[in-house]
Amino acid sequence: MPALPPFIETVLPVLNNDFGTVGGPQWRTGIIEKRTGHEQRNIDLDDPRREWSMGERGMLEADLDALLEFHTMVRGAAIGFRFLDQADHKASTKQLLGFGTGALATFQLVKHYGESAYEYVRPITKPIAGTVAVYVDDVLQASGWTLDAATGIVTFAAAPALDAVVKATFQFHVPVRFKEDRIRHKFEMFTNDGKWFSVSPVTLIELPQ
Repeated sequence: MPALPPFIETVLPVLNNDFGTVGGPQWRTGIIEKRTGHEQRNIDLDDPRREWSMGERGMLEADLDALLEFHTMVRGAAIGFRFLDQADHKASTKQLLGFGTGALATFQLVKHYGESAYEYVRPITKPIAGTVAVYVDDVLQASGWTLDAATGIVTFAAAPALDAVVKATFQFHVPVRFKEDRIRHKFEMFTNDGKWFSVSPVTLIELPQ
């Protein structure tokens, strides 16, 4: 048996478009309240940890089969995979990747949140192939660069000139894993479309990038 990888470049085949999914980013802030009522707040995580919960639901046998097959393939919580966050999966406006030096040829895809000095810059390591557009000084680059879709790194055949502004638009997945090692289900009934099951909540948690 080959060694199991920590991550596979495969998209979760079900639940990506599920209505009712609850989740999003979570920061960790340590708050100390002083006797005066003033607070001292410490940021304990440099990056948020995103989590999504697909609550208890009904599923037809074919969908449940696909979920159980995938969950078994990734050994429960052991192996990570790609997930599409419907609320935050694209950068439609051009995102600044960096500036040319005349020698630097590689640029990491990033997404900017906010426009002030306090903006948060999120590395994008799982872009969706075919959705990335690269611009140098606001001119679309139809060729002359390649994308590593497993890391989100753009590599130019010739390094952009000194002070050239490199930007990109793109769509992306989030690297996640199952939070639990088991999925529980209960056979409920036969329907005209096939067997109907109730399935316990399924939770995904983002992997650090």
